[in-house]
Amino acid sequence: MKEFYFNIAVVKRIEKLLLKTGQFEVIKVGSETRDMPLGEIVSNANKTNADIFVSIHANAFGSGGWNSVTGIETFNCPGSSMGPKLARLVQDELIKATGMISRGVKEKAFYVIRYTTMPAILSENGFMTNKRDAQKLLDENYRDKIAMAHAVAICKYFNIDYSILFEDSEKEKQDKKIQDCLAIINEIDLILEKLRNKLKS
Repeated sequence: MKEFYFNIAVVKRIEKLLLKTGQFEVIKVGSETRDMPLGEIVSNANKTNADIFVSIHANAFGSGGWNSVTGIETFNCPGSSMGPKLARLVQDELIKATGMISRGVKEKAFYVIRYTTMPAILSENGFMTNKRDAQKLLDENYRDKIAMAHAVAICKYFNIDYSILFEDSEKEKQDKKIQDCLAIINEIDLILEKLRNKLKS
């Protein structure tokens, strides 16, 4: 799995959720088609005069082989005044949403959170080098949980009501009904196919 594909998938979900509240403007400073140099990301972020900067990642340990290191951790830059508050909110929501092992909130001067001019955090949402974590990172439902956790934490940081995040729009309700109907139809088709095969034999 390439980390980029996980990152962008979660970012898109977070954007959709935050826009749903009607309280946020979301500015994506990375690219949806390529990995960008860190300096370019920081430069883009600082031009926005945004209130916070959130960087989404999947982790790795060792030389790239499978290992047992697992869990989620969130970083803020040493010396940041508001970064620790945001990092703690994000970490707490991530663990609550996923049930993953918490590796805690940590301080580290990663380039993108050191040189951005607003409160900034970087979340590591599981290890690509752990087989179980890697499966989760590829799972759409897990990505939904990661995105929701970030969105809820950001709302809490700004004291904004986040209850709407858990409400399905009418279109989403209709889409779910359609998917449920299709699943039932597929199940019926399988049953009929089995019956046909039995009758033939």
